[in-house]
Amino acid sequence: MGQGPAVDSVFQVQYCTENSSRVCLSVVPGFLEFTIARLPAPTKSTKKAHKIAMMTTREQRLDNARISLERVRQQAPRYRFGRERSAARVEIHEDESENEDESETNNDSLPWTPHLKVLLCGTRDEHSPLALLCGNEDTVLKEIYTRIIELWKQAVIITKPAYSVGRMNYPFGHNGHVIIERGAVHCLGREEGDRPEISFTRCGHIEFPQPNNRNVNMLPFIMGDALSLPEDLQVYYDSAIARCPIDPSELGKVCYLTVTESFVKVGETQRRDGLHIEAPGSVKTGASFQAATEHRWGTGVAYSPDELRGGIFMSSSVDRSCKVWNALVKDPTAVDSLGGVESLRPFIGEGYALAANELVWMTDKTPHEALPQEEDGYRQYFRLVTSEISVWFVDHSTPNPQVPLPSFVKVIHGNKFETKG
Repeated sequence: MGQGPAVDSVFQVQYCTENSSRVCLSVVPGFLEFTIARLPAPTKSTKKAHKIAMMTTREQRLDNARISLERVRQQAPRYRFGRERSAARVEIHEDESENEDESETNNDSLPWTPHLKVLLCGTRDEHSPLALLCGNEDTVLKEIYTRIIELWKQAVIITKPAYSVGRMNYPFGHNGHVIIERGAVHCLGREEGDRPEISFTRCGHIEFPQPNNRNVNMLPFIMGDALSLPEDLQVYYDSAIARCPIDPSELGKVCYLTVTESFVKVGETQRRDGLHIEAPGSVKTGASFQAATEHRWGTGVAYSPDELRGGIFMSSSVDRSCKVWNALVKDPTAVDSLGGVESLRPFIGEGYALAANELVWMTDKTPHEALPQEEDGYRQYFRLVTSEISVWFVDHSTPNPQVPLPSFVKVIHGNKFETKG
């Protein structure tokens, strides 16, 4: 363990590092000292507490789920604690941090996209109005494409990684949101609007049950009631659903389960490929993230977990078979009718590939995609969509005879992938 806080330190803050370690920071004049500590891993008795008892009424099952959920929410950040211990110093900055990708933004080179290909082909097509621009590719056409690129850039918000965002509990001064990056702590405001937006965060791991070629999409069920699921899917409640640190307000509401289990050949994707978001399609969750806080008084330590409101949880049994990005797509005009955002790929960085069984939470505006499988093998995919959806596609979703859809959900018939004239 590193050096302890100075006598005149007045607050501490906790956040998660990139290697999933919990970092505790203590203020000393002009600097911060921090240590990385490992809390005990969840025991068998802890995992057993997640199991939903088969009670006689739904009300009793929901009450039991509330108790289990509180344990999950309190322990979820601890699943991400690192094993190494180290100490270091970082400077404190009161100014708000700048975008890390500023150098990339100022790059004069224009990315290659299918849209540019169409523009160039149009200049060589005598039947196209773009043929009038033939010979002006370096001037007029370049200016047109540059304006398109600028519009796409404005549609994307590059978010800070969840591990670099925290909140301070400081009774005699700054008590608000912070961003920790490049060895510096940047203090932001205290108001809700000052909170940095987060596109996804890691939430530990789940245990996939024995595969059985299950395949359901957006199947409605009652959160907190395992018996509201079809019998062959109830095994996913304890092993996956109950491990999602959902907001307690979701209990008793209709949420939606997706499970895909199948053999996938090398180079193929099990689910929809291509960069996309969920918002224009079946999901509109209004998700938000609030970072955890650590505060100390005397020798006591109190942790508050990250608050994940709404949103989507997902996991895969195969390593590096899906990817998410630290970005949010806020402009619907940059998204196609199915949520595709392939044109925005040059502006959102490399993304994060999920490890096998790793659970992540994301918003409905977070870019993500399925990756081609690196070798032949069986893959299981899990997704939990929280209650706030706007539409449900009959041809692409799985009904549940036990659980009707809420009245505010619009039911749409027909193939959503067919091009409409």
